[in-house]
Amino acid sequence: MRISQNAAKRLRQRGFKDDYIDLIINHGTPHEKDGNVVEYRLDKKDISRIMQSLDKCKKKAVLVDASVSEIITGYNI
Repeated sequence: MRISQNAAKRLRQRGFKDDYIDLIINHGTPHEKDGNVVEYRLDKKDISRIMQSLDKCKKKAVLVDASVSEIITGYNI
């Protein structure tokens, strides 16, 4: 997603990292606003769901062929 120059400046001023933006947009709840705008935010239930997913990912791994960006397999470690 493209970030406007103004947004990039404000995000830096407010301490946003790229990881934060990815998490909020990919896992947050969208809320429609006036003017064809959508606000994404992490509500308590979103954070709870993410924490549960992270816990379930413990001791799991995914093997990737980096030369072709292809997942080969997934396994428990």
